[in-house]
Amino acid sequence: MDLRFGLSKLFGKTIFFFLRVLGKGATALPGLWAIKIDPNFVYKSAKNQNCIVITGTNGKTTTAHALAKILKDANQTITHNLSGSNLLRGVATTFLINKPTDWAIIETDEAAFSTIVPQVQPKLIIILNLFRDQMDRYGEIDKTAKLWQKTLSNLNFKSTVLLNADDPMLGYIGQKKSITSQHKIIFFGLSDFKIGGKISEHAADSLLSPTNNKKLKYKHFFFSHLGIYHEPESNFHHPKLDFKIENIKLKSFQGSEFKIIDTEVIDLKTNLPGVFNIYNLSTAVIAAKILNIEDTIIKKSIADFKPAFGRAETIKIADKKITFLLIKNPVGFNQIISLLQDDIEHKDLLIGINDQIADGTDVSWLWDADIERLTLIADHFTTTGTRAHEMALRLKYAGFRSDEITIVNNPKDALDNFIKNSQKENLYCLLTYTTMIELRQKLVKLKLVKPFYE
Repeated sequence: MDLRFGLSKLFGKTIFFFLRVLGKGATALPGLWAIKIDPNFVYKSAKNQNCIVITGTNGKTTTAHALAKILKDANQTITHNLSGSNLLRGVATTFLINKPTDWAIIETDEAAFSTIVPQVQPKLIIILNLFRDQMDRYGEIDKTAKLWQKTLSNLNFKSTVLLNADDPMLGYIGQKKSITSQHKIIFFGLSDFKIGGKISEHAADSLLSPTNNKKLKYKHFFFSHLGIYHEPESNFHHPKLDFKIENIKLKSFQGSEFKIIDTEVIDLKTNLPGVFNIYNLSTAVIAAKILNIEDTIIKKSIADFKPAFGRAETIKIADKKITFLLIKNPVGFNQIISLLQDDIEHKDLLIGINDQIADGTDVSWLWDADIERLTLIADHFTTTGTRAHEMALRLKYAGFRSDEITIVNNPKDALDNFIKNSQKENLYCLLTYTTMIELRQKLVKLKLVKPFYE
């Protein structure tokens, strides 16, 4: 009997119990204490588990939830850090409060990837994309890419690694000999040139070759720096796709249709909007196919899938339909703007910007987002959160008048004000992570949604 491991479980579960009695989420603190008592708690807990690790800047939560649903629909048992607590302490809590299952799906923070992966030793590693995000924590994307590359090169076990080939950093990582000699690499990406265009977006991050820092040549951009690229001098190029995503039909907030092609074709429909969600759901589908889940189960599961909290989730309050959209970096904000533009109906928007640790304390990214594009579809804004005034200032620089902007510092009051004063039936809330959590607490009290950790 491992006394230290047993004591860490007992102490962690006790903390979890008391926090839940107090109505708290208890997503991180129990795991933090379990690790303090036994630093190898996660490794020991995951020892007899089949694990899948998912990381990337945008889309981790949606991808993880979609894959979890597919596996559950296939009668597989799942352990999953569904609350989105994706540091080592959150993973520890997940193992602490769940019995061993067929699969453990672990969503991990980009920087925590190098700590979590060696401990859980996943059968499947999924990396979605790499964008600038929380510069105060991560720094430039080159730093994160090197961290991921080093982690994959130094693992003492073999894994299947699923990578988004449309991201140059991931295309480079997946073609490194130190990685390909150890792991099975599978590339996926878009192969539909109706999406995007020939010109890069203002907020595109990774336009230089990872091999020699020379400018990449793009045949096509899907969005941001995701696209078909090459660098002639070093012969660095977009990898050949194992899975192609084609025949994309976007229907704004009504969802989309698309096909995934390898040796066979699978037709898919989803209620989730936007190209970014096609990437996310395709990743979940491809992961399920790697795990030999039947196509009929996958198709039904994706068709029935509902978004994770705040990821294009729509809730009816009084006579209003309110859609909650997470924003946290320029690329994500621009994709939400594109989605709003797909529907020509003019809109009132609530934008909530906090600068807490979970959001990133540096909010200079607001000036990199193409907010000027909102002039085509937005009538009035309510800004809220700790950076409500900075968001209002950014809107003024984008061309909006003072009388088109209402500032309400407290997010819960702002939501009430927004609903009361807008004459529109469909409303949209664009929120950073902790602002989303604040408003969800209000909705939980109104019994309109469940707590985020359920």
